[in-house]
Amino acid sequence: MSQPEQRRQQFLADPANRDYENHHVLEINREPMHAPLAGYASAQEARAGDRFASTYLTRLDDRWSFRLFDRPESVPADFAAPDLDVTGWDRIAVPGTWETQGHGTPIYTNVKYPFGVDAGSPHLEFPYAGASPDGASPDSASPREMDHYDGAVLCPPRVPADNPTGCYLTDFTLEPTWADRELYLSFEGVESAFYLWVNGQCVGYGQDSKLPSEFRITGYAKPGPNRLAVQVMRFCDGSYLEDQDYWHVSGIHRSVILYAKPAAHIRDLRVRTLIDLSTIADGDHGPVAHAELDLACSIREVPGFASYRVRFELLDTAGQVVAKADAPVSVDTPMYTGRTDGGPRERASASVRLSAANVALWSDEIPTLYRVVVVLVGPGGDEVDYESVRVGFRDIRIGDDGVIRLNGRRLIVR
Repeated sequence: MSQPEQRRQQFLADPANRDYENHHVLEINREPMHAPLAGYASAQEARAGDRFASTYLTRLDDRWSFRLFDRPESVPADFAAPDLDVTGWDRIAVPGTWETQGHGTPIYTNVKYPFGVDAGSPHLEFPYAGASPDGASPDSASPREMDHYDGAVLCPPRVPADNPTGCYLTDFTLEPTWADRELYLSFEGVESAFYLWVNGQCVGYGQDSKLPSEFRITGYAKPGPNRLAVQVMRFCDGSYLEDQDYWHVSGIHRSVILYAKPAAHIRDLRVRTLIDLSTIADGDHGPVAHAELDLACSIREVPGFASYRVRFELLDTAGQVVAKADAPVSVDTPMYTGRTDGGPRERASASVRLSAANVALWSDEIPTLYRVVVVLVGPGGDEVDYESVRVGFRDIRIGDDGVIRLNGRRLIVR
């Protein structure tokens, strides 16, 4: 039994073990956050920069089988079984929210939480009338009549026992040409917490409703037909922080993306622009005579990763290379230095600084975008992996006078 499945079984046996009510658990087996990746098959694909035309990326957006349960404990134990018969299940669009497709009710709140006030629900305590200052209640006290939260005490990280839970099932086919590559499945947005199974094996858990959750499914998926199962809980401990003035809806509300990479591959990118504003030509609107790009790339740590190199290219709007450089992958060039959040430092990283002349600046009126192409080169000089990202050269800052300036000019927000 996988670690995620063990955790899920524990919370079913003992509510105190619920991951979605544990603020120390934001994910299980989820990949670290990173820039969007495409799995391009060639430098040509990377230069074109159409992520969804990549040879090794596909979207699983479609109509998925779906059933809604009143709470996680009501989900059948075998719902994620790869041979489960879905006859009689509903079909809903992914991406989409289940409330807008006839399942449950959207909730709009402003300053209130979207939780109901139900006696006995674990997310609330109900003080008694006449309670003493130390919180003790006399024997003769009776529950108060309350409006929404009037006199009730919220008990985060607990959420309501009645926690609508959506179960999704879909099948996909893995092409044989993908079978010997590393496989990643990215949920671009799920509200608010979910477990993932592939072919009956529990892969992991994620929350953060507006951020991607990505899982490595190498070894779980196989060539040919595969089944995904996803269990989504409407509320989790994160709902206390995510509550805001908007419609609360639930489910897989952004795309589900499957992509494949070689064993050694690019895992993250970082791009920073450095502009010398004193060299802007033609008054406020001309190009800048000199600009630099601070670039970094981390790769998956495989045996011998220090013998790889990374090549960086800067392409202008016509697709012409205007600057390029390469750097070795080493343990001495982490992408993010001075971390204080306890997160991992990317040991297998490479970084360079590119210089370019007569660079067109990005602005809201003229949003000029260049493209950075990143190529991972193997020990023998062969090109192994490819990614790219668009970048605009701009400088935005708040001056000592409190004025926001974009590229040295006062920015007026309309």
